[in-house]
Amino acid sequence: ARSIDYARLAVLTGLYPLFEIEDGRVKAQRIPGKMPVTAYLKDQTRFRHLFGKGGNAEGVEQIQKVADYNIDKYGLLG
Repeated sequence: ARSIDYARLAVLTGLYPLFEIEDGRVKAQRIPGKMPVTAYLKDQTRFRHLFGKGGNAEGVEQIQKVADYNIDKYGLLG
């Protein structure tokens, strides 16, 4: 039921960069601001092991680093 919301959050956090082809050239879709990956992860049960009692803060930090890398590499902030 929340698939579209999660897809938007995945793009807005930088975890899943969105690309488009315009006039035969690939360009990244820019995002208005940087959102923390926790916005994408926290409500999904498949990531519950990262939160709550005995959570894995290091895991969340690693995922945030991936998102930050994507944002920098593809120049997503716009």
